[in-house]
Amino acid sequence: MKPFLRLPISAAALAALFLLGTGLTRADDEESSRRAAADGLLTAMHTEQMVDTNMTRVLSLVDRFSQSVTGQKATLTPEQSDALKKAEDEARDTIRKELGYSVIKEEFIKEYTGAFSEGELKELTAFYQSPLGQKLLDKQPQITDKVGQVAQGKMKTVMPGVVAKLREVAQKILPPPSTPAAALTAPTGPGAPPTLVPPTTPVPPTTPVPPTTPGPSTAVTPPVTTAPVLAIPTPLPTVPGASSTPSAQ
Repeated sequence: MKPFLRLPISAAALAALFLLGTGLTRADDEESSRRAAADGLLTAMHTEQMVDTNMTRVLSLVDRFSQSVTGQKATLTPEQSDALKKAEDEARDTIRKELGYSVIKEEFIKEYTGAFSEGELKELTAFYQSPLGQKLLDKQPQITDKVGQVAQGKMKTVMPGVVAKLREVAQKILPPPSTPAAALTAPTGPGAPPTLVPPTTPVPPTTPVPPTTPGPSTAVTPPVTTAPVLAIPTPLPTVPGASSTPSAQ
């Protein structure tokens, strides 16, 4: 067998490996320390209680669904009632699993560690642990609810006017809708565009004229074939020289 081949490792390579390992360890320690600072901030802010409150509100949706079916339970068979209860329990379990604090907490830590340094996280924690910070946490939900109610009341007053203004502007800048052809059969009022409509009465025949050559009877000019005329809305200015009576041929 050939002897084991030994490769020489320089002191510089060993130093580089040592520094690399030290750097990785330091980065891991810094990440762990920042996560711990973020976790402390979440505790000081009562984040778990806040998430639990929101969880209760979400679970109430399932309870409302159950209440909406309560009136029908008298007509349900035992098998249908059991199936309904099983579906409700599964819905609650899914909500707790997907929206529980253990899941949301990781998202909070990710966002806080990305937005703040470890020192800043500790400063925030110190503030929320102070009496003033605790008072803020205690009063903030009440303040938010009251401001939300005021905002909703203002929206009911302001939004109708805003919507009306938007409609007014839209009517000015957008082209009008196409008018159906049936609506164009007659003018709708003064200043309306002329409309082509068929005549309502026949044109009377022309007056007989004496014949130009001798004959037993007089020659009568045949009636002029009528054609559709333009119905012009009134009032309009009179055109000089115009006549409404057909001329003889």
